Amino acid sequence: MTDAQMRILARDTVLNAMREAGGMVSGRDGAAALLGVAATTLYSRLSKYGVLEVECATPRS
Repeated sequence: MTDAQMRILARDTVLNAMREAGGMVSGRDGAAALLGVAATTLYSRLSKYGVLEVECATPRS
């Protein structure tokens, strides 16, 4: 797998976790908990991948 493919996979994983968490980063049901990382780490990754909160704010069902 190339570096570019790894970056795309990592970004997609973060986006999917954010959608699953309804756009919530921290907290027991937040995306950071789903990914097993600290909320500060996830905020850094969101910034690194250029993910806007609007992209991930799909409400939970």
